[in-house]
Amino acid sequence: MFDNFVQTYADKSRDVRNALNSSRQKAVEENRNRLSHIIRTIEFCGRQEIPLKGHRDAGAFSLNETDCNDGVFKAALRVRVEAADKQTSDLFLKAPRNASYLSWRVQNQDISLMGDAIQTQILSDISQCKYFSMLADETIDVSQTEQLSLSVRFIKDTKVREEFLCSVPVSSTTGKDLASTILTQLS
Repeated sequence: MFDNFVQTYADKSRDVRNALNSSRQKAVEENRNRLSHIIRTIEFCGRQEIPLKGHRDAGAFSLNETDCNDGVFKAALRVRVEAADKQTSDLFLKAPRNASYLSWRVQNQDISLMGDAIQTQILSDISQCKYFSMLADETIDVSQTEQLSLSVRFIKDTKVREEFLCSVPVSSTTGKDLASTILTQLS
């Protein structure tokens, strides 16, 4: 018994903690790789201004073409994974159901995080400018909700830039209420 203890102590590769940590580290790396492909696919769809979701995009992800249209996101991800190596396709084919990261909730979280990063970059660009102007416009969306969109115009690298910041639902369109909403959003 003592000999096993000494041997395990001397040979760190036989330590259970290291084996568990190694397994966990491998799972974390696989999840990061899988998420990287998913985020790049969402980014591609966003840059091309095409929607992620279709009418029938629920269900498991498959590398095989489906009989029905399973949405732009899954189709774009399928093309991306098919073009990659076998190790990448295995990331998706052998992914545990609770860690596939393909649900609409995860997609929305990824989009929200990307939006926050873009907004942070825009605000960083604005903070380096001496002057900027705010643009605000109010309209009714398809659900008949009043929306206030806020954009900013500034000069960066001798070019005039106009960037969308956010869209906010408003309950009242009086000048006082719109000004209050603008100030709240800007803070």
